[in-house]
Amino acid sequence: MWSQAHRYIFRQTALALLCAAAAFTAVVWLVYSLRFLDLLGAGSVSPAVFAQLVLLNLPRFLAAALPLALFVAILLVFHRLAGDRELVALRAAGMSNPRLALAPAAVALLTAAAVASINLIVAPLAAQAFRSLNQTVRADLPLAGIRPGAFQSPRPGLTIFAAAVNGDGTLSGLLVHDTRRADRTVTISARSALRTDRPDGAALLLDDGLLQERNPEDGRLTTVRFEHYTLTAASLTDAAATRRPDPSEMSLAMLLAGGAGWAPPGTAARMLAEGHYRLAGILHAPAMAALALWLLLHPVAARQTPGLRLAGTVAAALLLQAAILAARWAAARNPWMLGAVYLVPLLPIATAAALCLRDADGPSRTAAAR
Repeated sequence: MWSQAHRYIFRQTALALLCAAAAFTAVVWLVYSLRFLDLLGAGSVSPAVFAQLVLLNLPRFLAAALPLALFVAILLVFHRLAGDRELVALRAAGMSNPRLALAPAAVALLTAAAVASINLIVAPLAAQAFRSLNQTVRADLPLAGIRPGAFQSPRPGLTIFAAAVNGDGTLSGLLVHDTRRADRTVTISARSALRTDRPDGAALLLDDGLLQERNPEDGRLTTVRFEHYTLTAASLTDAAATRRPDPSEMSLAMLLAGGAGWAPPGTAARMLAEGHYRLAGILHAPAMAALALWLLLHPVAARQTPGLRLAGTVAAALLLQAAILAARWAAARNPWMLGAVYLVPLLPIATAAALCLRDADGPSRTAAAR
């Protein structure tokens, strides 16, 4: 029966979970976001694009933080209940360990549903959008970071120089020297240039200039004078093969199919392991909750000092997290280890459930244990 005590513990656990998840996600998210600060500081991207790049990484960090945040939330709530003697009062009122664990278990199930939604739907879509936006931003870098009076090399073999930037945003005295191709060397100079954004990326509209192309083999020089010329960012980007999607961008169905033809040769086993790990991620929050409840409510824990009980619980959580990551690593290298990604989180859930049910007559048994 869902009593007032259950509602109280549920509210406390849910509130602590939100605070812990926000703290964990913010720390990791902000540290990761530092890698994009150079783009913002150089004026290569606008604050809006910077915010998009940062926000699109939020779902995967949130999914990773929620199980650990749930563990910390349960630890804090029950440590406070024990310190304020509320736990003793609840047990004296007839609440057994299974009933005490009911509210945190409900929070764990809701957390598991949130992790499943993020891992299976939101995170892959956000990863696809992030990679597409990041690719566009990186492709536009040669034109976005032009500083007057400085020779810049945004790509190996590519040098760009602008003498000045006028008040209307046009560049004066532009020079582009491109030696990336072995069969030709291209030099473009223009009296003025204006940066513009087009559907296919950034571009420079050049006026009154000269294009020179030299063949290194015979030294032949071809010169073309132009009044107007369009220099696109794509032409200044190294040609690359069709980009294969990253595992974080793939749907669960693609991963379980070994990459569905998109994975590089020899990586099908890793893609399969990643798919099973993503699916098993639903169990991580209940596993962390079960471990915390088992260690905090077990009669043996009641005989330990608060500091020792807290240290042991944290150490057990770190071991569980290490075991989860080890199972992921092993499954990526040995397909017969795929079951480990499910077995590791299921083990604390099954153990805690068995011990909790065995202690169904919790108040009397706990009293006897004392």
